[in-house]
Amino acid sequence: MWVRLVAAVAAIAVVAGGAWWLIGPGADPALGACADAVRADLPAAPVVFEPTISWEPAELPPVATDVDEQSMLAVTAFGDGWVASGRSSSGPETRPLMLHSTDGVTWRTEPDDAAQFSDAEVGLLAEVDGRRVVASGSVFSERPSTGAWVTRGGAAWDAVDGPFDASSPTAMAAGDRGLLVLGLAEPSGRPVAWTSPTGTRWERVELRLPVEPHHAAFSAVRPDGDGWLGTGFLSRGVDAPAWPVIWASADGATWTCRVLDRAGFEVAQPMQLHRSAQGWLAVGMAADVCGFGASCVGHPIAWTSPDGVRWSAGHIDEPWLTGGIAYAGSAEGFVAVGHGTTWYSADGNVWVEVDDRGTGSEALIGQPDALVMTNRGQLAAVGTTYDGTDGDAWIAIGFLAR
Repeated sequence: MWVRLVAAVAAIAVVAGGAWWLIGPGADPALGACADAVRADLPAAPVVFEPTISWEPAELPPVATDVDEQSMLAVTAFGDGWVASGRSSSGPETRPLMLHSTDGVTWRTEPDDAAQFSDAEVGLLAEVDGRRVVASGSVFSERPSTGAWVTRGGAAWDAVDGPFDASSPTAMAAGDRGLLVLGLAEPSGRPVAWTSPTGTRWERVELRLPVEPHHAAFSAVRPDGDGWLGTGFLSRGVDAPAWPVIWASADGATWTCRVLDRAGFEVAQPMQLHRSAQGWLAVGMAADVCGFGASCVGHPIAWTSPDGVRWSAGHIDEPWLTGGIAYAGSAEGFVAVGHGTTWYSADGNVWVEVDDRGTGSEALIGQPDALVMTNRGQLAAVGTTYDGTDGDAWIAIGFLAR
């Protein structure tokens, strides 16, 4: 089975039969110097093939008797294995959960992690130079701040000092220029950034944006050559319209932005950004402004680009509309997992459901929270299975064969 992303050509949004159709973006003076993204032409004759995948459930360490719930947040791969992060809850108390593995099948925790990550929630992981992993997260102390840690192998972590006071991180990536962390300053909510050559020394950089800083948000960032490509949105406030944007920077300090299609919705916010050898994929949620305190209906939304400059939004049946999906990208292409099913796409436009020979229903047993894929086609999915209000963490390891 395959489905193709359909280019947006309508002047309005139409919702019918569970599907949504996209429209082009509209300019607005409040968007500052952001330009509309150049529309990309989708491929006319996609090449469809049938990849396969085999999933295996991982073995996690026993859960402590005083832990009521565990959930996952992030996972990454590096030269010698894998690192994953999550949280454990005991009543109102929440503790960090750090896991590492050399083969993806057997995972371990370390006794020192509880003290090293005290009062922290680690939701960002990045591999550096194939040997180290850098972690970042929020530290909930008397004065909330951003935290950073470095490990070689995942068994022992070192906390790193930096100018992190009164902030919280939202995105992190490693590239040719080193590492970049983007976040929010507290209590203003304005974007803030830090750079580091190796993850052991951090410098806060002054952001230069083409819009008013209090209108801007960054949700994801990836290396792009020797610079950076990010995604986020522009908005005047919680109950105001939000425009999806692509951010671009050569140094992590000075940024330009392009406005993406909003799919006819008043609010569209990209939350993830992934890259393959053939292009880029941004994934997020869209809705209409429904007033203060109201519950809005959210709709999955995606954008693709062959080069990071030209972007197209569109509609497909799967995997977007099912919800509860985790995505990853590498030179091999893009992969999405959820509901015991795996999808593959080379460019983000044409997707095929992957034959997993029944292994997905046994290994992908709950809500996927994060996914990573190496350039060799190895995958690790982490997630949470909920039983009422309680949650149990799970990890699955897979290999994609083309």
